[in-house]
Amino acid sequence: MSCGILAINALVNYFHPEWFPLIQKEDVAEGRLRTLKLIVDVHEDEVSVRVERMVTKTHCTLGLQIW
Repeated sequence: MSCGILAINALVNYFHPEWFPLIQKEDVAEGRLRTLKLIVDVHEDEVSVRVERMVTKTHCTLGLQIW
C-alpha cells in the first residue's frame, strides 16, 4: 500500500467526508493512478500557459502577427 495517498485521503476526508470517502484497501492502486493523472494534468496546464506566453512574447518582440 501507499502511505502517501492514504494520508492525503485521510486528511481531505477529515474536512469533507461527504466529498472524499476513505479509500478502501482494494482501491489504492486506482487511487494512485488518479493522483498521478491529477499531477500530470496540473503540470500540463502550467507548461501550456508558459509556452503560450513565450510564443506571444517572441511574436511581439519580432513584430509578427499571432493568428
